[in-house]
Amino acid sequence: MELPKSNTQFQEWVESFINGNKDFVYIENDRYHNKLFGISFEIPRDWYILTYNDFDNAFNQQALVGEFEHFKNELYQCISQPSLLISKYSPASEEHNGIISPVVNFSIIAKEPEFRGLTLTEYADLLESENPLGYNMLKNFRITNKGRLFKKDGFEVILYETEYLFEHIETDTAVMVEMYVWNIDFGDFFLDFSMTECKGRGQFAKQDFQNIIESIRF
Repeated sequence: MELPKSNTQFQEWVESFINGNKDFVYIENDRYHNKLFGISFEIPRDWYILTYNDFDNAFNQQALVGEFEHFKNELYQCISQPSLLISKYSPASEEHNGIISPVVNFSIIAKEPEFRGLTLTEYADLLESENPLGYNMLKNFRITNKGRLFKKDGFEVILYETEYLFEHIETDTAVMVEMYVWNIDFGDFFLDFSMTECKGRGQFAKQDFQNIIESIRF
């Protein structure tokens, strides 16, 4: 099987596969299954699966740093949509309106030619880079802890703990949120789990995040 050479081609390739394999991705008994990549993991009970429209709305409503805010539309074109996006609370819930819900963003990233020679640690270090893979567009973003490599079912895994200032474009309030970025070296791909909670607003989910990682099966 010939692999796509960019993430744009990768998305088109996946869409082509899906058209002929309607059960390519499914959720059963609170587990996400991806038959194309042979990966599955648990989804916390009663969490919500978000749509691409939810992802679009969340991206557009978050204030970014300086010039990134002015070029948000262009930046959005460089960002791959997640393979799965889940939230503890429904974005349509009036009861939880204004609450920064814990969220998990799972993405499958095709290794671009310039990334193929990178070790997993070097790839994870791109979080601080100036290119679109970096998170420097987030306000006050910083890495608070760089974990050590470990292996799960033969694949290298690393965790970087980070934080940034979340600011909604329609409100004057801002709050620090914690984001745990798990990267997995999966052959010709990187598997990315970005998991966000907000301790400042009493929204803790680190144990849920840990359970997801421990539940991964290849």
